Amino acid sequence: MPGLRRAIEAGRGQKGGKPGLAFAIIGLTLVLGLLSYPSYLGLPSARDKASLASAAGKLPSAYTPLRLQIVSASADGLRVRIKFLDLSGGELSLIERSFEGQSLGLEFYAKRLALGHPSTYRTLLFPRILRGKGGASGASLLLFDAYDREGFPGIFDSRAGGAASLSEDERRALSRAFTSAKAAKKPLASSRLIVLLSGLEAGKSYKVEVDSGGEASLLPASVF
Repeated sequence: MPGLRRAIEAGRGQKGGKPGLAFAIIGLTLVLGLLSYPSYLGLPSARDKASLASAAGKLPSAYTPLRLQIVSASADGLRVRIKFLDLSGGELSLIERSFEGQSLGLEFYAKRLALGHPSTYRTLLFPRILRGKGGASGASLLLFDAYDREGFPGIFDSRAGGAASLSEDERRALSRAFTSAKAAKKPLASSRLIVLLSGLEAGKSYKVEVDSGGEASLLPASVF
């Protein structure tokens, strides 16, 4: 460690210096190094965890991160429009793609958080992949870029209150959680939620509603 080396050299360079001073400097350097070690490894600090839990506690109990519109349905598959939304219902992006099969599999990256009290939890769901054939196989569409707003997950932002009240630390913590979600190439089973989207009809619109417990449901939507 460069800091440790400098501390040793500083202690040696003092004429008539007391050995205790050098060891005190070394000890302080080691403590500071250990405190910064989680950040060095890219791990969340205690402050990050607290800010993320605080941000999660401010989010609505239920929200709609995306809507689907079935453009066409045939024996070959589905033609689908996907619209991502922020917390105020503002459009973030619009994608149109074809998928094999008559159903889709929507996979989320899930992050479970304790909100201060041991029995109070909140699960953040980041839409990750949309697959054809109910998610069993078929072509897949990676979704992160569709709601990435300069590193911040736009589905947790708002133009009309709500998440707009997030502090800078809370926004930074959400951005770091989003970065972790994007970096997870093969998430553990405990960090994945796959929702089967079936019964889809041509010309119909649907919304995916997420609740604070980390459940996601497909519901009919009157508008796309």
